[in-house]
Amino acid sequence: MKRSCRAALFAFLVVATAAYAQGSSRTHFLIARPGMPDPNFRETVVLVTHEEGAEATGVIINRPTNRSLAEMLPSERFKPFKEPIFFGGPVAPQGLFAVFQADKFSGAAVTMLPGLYLAVVPDSIDALLNNPPPKIR
Repeated sequence: MKRSCRAALFAFLVVATAAYAQGSSRTHFLIARPGMPDPNFRETVVLVTHEEGAEATGVIINRPTNRSLAEMLPSERFKPFKEPIFFGGPVAPQGLFAVFQADKFSGAAVTMLPGLYLAVVPDSIDALLNNPPPKIR
């Protein structure tokens, strides 16, 4: 039973990068239960949304790493990004995603909650890095 629950949660998050902001959504926080045996999700809070006609999308929001974007990508462009980056989950661990607040966003992004977006498309990430909103993770 535990294995099937882990598999279901993992499968749910595997489709995370497929959805884009359209239509209404249902967003939830999944909080790992104490003693969760899967190290990928132990002690995590996952923000998950499921938009009409799209796949579910989720990202771990409470797992900071010990490195900043400036440390991981040493160049003048990334020097201002000194805050730790966060590990968003086991799906595409080498990928760069951004959770950010904005009144609206014209790029490709998943609307997680009103004013809260998840950018997964490289062009959107690039636009955010060029002109970062005040609250970005």
